[in-house]
Amino acid sequence: MATLDDKERLLSNDNLVITASDQPVAVAGIMGGASSEISDTTTTLILEAANFNNFAIRKSSMSLGLRSEASLRFEKGLDPNLTAKALSLAVTLLMSEADANVTEVAEYYPLPTEPITIITTVDFINNCLGAKLTVQEILRILTTLGFGVGSNKDALQITVPTSRQDVVIAEDLIEEIARIYGYENIKPTLPQKDLRPVSLTSSQSEDRLLRDNLRLLGYDEVYSYSFIGSDLYNKAGRSVVECLEIVNPLSDDLKFIRNDLIPGLLSKVALNSHNYNSFKIFEIGKEIHPKHEELKNELDAPTTETLVAVGAVYNVDNNHLEETYRKIKGEIEYLKAEKDAEINVINEKVLKNFGIKGPVITWKIKLDPYFKKHASLRPEIKDAAVTTPITEDISFYVDEKTAVGEIIKTIKGLSKLVSDVEVFDVYHESDKKSVALTVSYSDKDKQLSTLEVTPIRENIIKMLEEKFKLEVRKTI
Repeated sequence: MATLDDKERLLSNDNLVITASDQPVAVAGIMGGASSEISDTTTTLILEAANFNNFAIRKSSMSLGLRSEASLRFEKGLDPNLTAKALSLAVTLLMSEADANVTEVAEYYPLPTEPITIITTVDFINNCLGAKLTVQEILRILTTLGFGVGSNKDALQITVPTSRQDVVIAEDLIEEIARIYGYENIKPTLPQKDLRPVSLTSSQSEDRLLRDNLRLLGYDEVYSYSFIGSDLYNKAGRSVVECLEIVNPLSDDLKFIRNDLIPGLLSKVALNSHNYNSFKIFEIGKEIHPKHEELKNELDAPTTETLVAVGAVYNVDNNHLEETYRKIKGEIEYLKAEKDAEINVINEKVLKNFGIKGPVITWKIKLDPYFKKHASLRPEIKDAAVTTPITEDISFYVDEKTAVGEIIKTIKGLSKLVSDVEVFDVYHESDKKSVALTVSYSDKDKQLSTLEVTPIRENIIKMLEEKFKLEVRKTI
């Protein structure tokens, strides 16, 4: 259909339209059609006031590449209950300014939008804000903003007007309260809980280790777009036939999603070869491959993703090609990626297409099997202790033939706060021996004090003297 800007628009089933006798007269919420345009000779009007789903309008506007005053408003979400008021205002203006006569009014609103009610508490609001607002202050702010307010014991019942389509949960209300109360009145405080770093997955740990190792080997990391054009692939001697095509690309140079990182890497080699005679670069990213029809499943994604690392070594001197190749093989062996890697020398035609004057060798490592293999070889890493243990030394005389293992086991069983017992000295005297132990006390949740350790130590000494009939020499 032709729109008011005198352009032909190709519509699809996703575009909402307004029709008259099954013929479209407007792209709903975006722009009217040329066929129903008002002229100087127009004497009869049909006014329509409507409300549209903001997501549908935004999607339609983007697919058509058409932005208008109407779409800018509708795509942000408007109050459905303003429709009748808007129509009334328009009719009033036509009657007063153009001497119009209204002949008929029709309305279709089968499911009226009703105000929603959000239930929250003063404690929840203050905990989120880090403030100490009273219930009266909270209700005053919300009333000022047009919200309906009410309270029932500890709960606050807030009615949201239909004009506030952006407020749907309690956290939205908290944003409004903070805005009016004033951010400068909220004093910053540290969280009242332990802050521990998020632990990395095995793949994330291996990813960081790989990047660090490549930098140690002299490689610089580069980044390139996931979107590519056919020209780039043609230069690299590849085809975009197996690439996913983007429906609404940013430009013709970014119409496809890459299924190979090497062409983009070669473009970086070409760019840097103008300034450097030799260098090594790498990139880590995903290669996206569309699934073949026979492999597609309704529950699966339509694509497969392969995480890879690619590298390129450039040296303008052609005499060092064989030596460079051997060095790259050594680097791959150092990374323990021989079975997951491939190495290629870029042919002269491709180098000429990119304007690269010297030889280039590239490599690629498939990282999913590489990370899985290396993660399984890593020892388990445990969280570091967050408290410092208290240690004490206890020495005693015992018969030469007595095994100390049972004594240590008994000491450990006296209290859960005894975290470790170790023998650090043994001195033999005729038929007896002097044994010295180091006893460690700790609690994973808090730092222990000497007052908490004292009764445990006294129980240990009592147990040694009574159960094992030992002569305790000293405790430190």
